[in-house]
Amino acid sequence: LLAGTDPAGALGPGSFHAQLVERLGIANALTSGGMWQELDLEDLIELAPDSILIFDPRDDEAMIGEPEPITWAQVEAALGPIASLPIPAIEQRRVGVIDHPQALLPSSTLAQVADQIRKTLADWRERAGEP
Repeated sequence: LLAGTDPAGALGPGSFHAQLVERLGIANALTSGGMWQELDLEDLIELAPDSILIFDPRDDEAMIGEPEPITWAQVEAALGPIASLPIPAIEQRRVGVIDHPQALLPSSTLAQVADQIRKTLADWRERAGEP
């Protein structure tokens, strides 16, 4: 779970993001430490996450109409230097950008954020041919 990529700002145990994904059945790669942790690239290589969710809110105006599917080039741009790391999440292209305008706020819109996470997970399963 990242809220920044240069340097990597990870959302650790106790953060509302970690609690949200745990309720969705997702294991956070960070199992100890604070709610906010700054990681360097070596830390990410050592963690070797099999998937990454980046919380990168867009402007409210961008929510008008149907969302455009994000391309891998856009994901790589959002990842910055992380995009070149030899980690499973990058190699398997299991990176999701959660761009709901309130994605970083503990508010009543978290249900919409959870829906976006669920859709990302479903897309990954579909791409992998999983049920």
